[in-house]
Amino acid sequence: MNVENKKIFKHFQNNCYSFQLISYDAKKISYSQLIKKLKQENSRQVLFNSEVMIELIKETAINNKEYIVAALKIGSEDDLEVQENINKIILSMRTDYSNVVRLIEELSWCYDNESIDISEIKIVGRGGNYDNAKILSNGIYFGDEEIFNNFIVPVLTRYFNGE
Repeated sequence: MNVENKKIFKHFQNNCYSFQLISYDAKKISYSQLIKKLKQENSRQVLFNSEVMIELIKETAINNKEYIVAALKIGSEDDLEVQENINKIILSMRTDYSNVVRLIEELSWCYDNESIDISEIKIVGRGGNYDNAKILSNGIYFGDEEIFNNFIVPVLTRYFNGE
């Protein structure tokens, strides 16, 4: 079985960033070789700090009603109480998505571009849309390209280009 990994990269050209999802086979090229190769092509990896992760959460509540937050993992395993609170809020969002405001408030302590306290987030489609994606803070991406193109890229574009 051939499992391809995907990594999100940004490329700066004409005074703005564009984003691409690069697939790679870990049996043919190592992660470090991939980073090195794309650096030589003037691309840089996208790291998802907690601020970007929360911007994705906000997007599901404000601008994009097609997708919802299905799971979120805090990086520190010592903070079980915070993780349990987050899990309860996300569970409550299944019946009342307006609880996303509670989730954003719960995460306000880590809303920082120098924080990587949110280690992963899972986004799923709603209303019969079965697309799903999981994004790790290191920019590794598991999921549908449709979510990447229609949901993640617009958030990254606003965040990195100030649009």
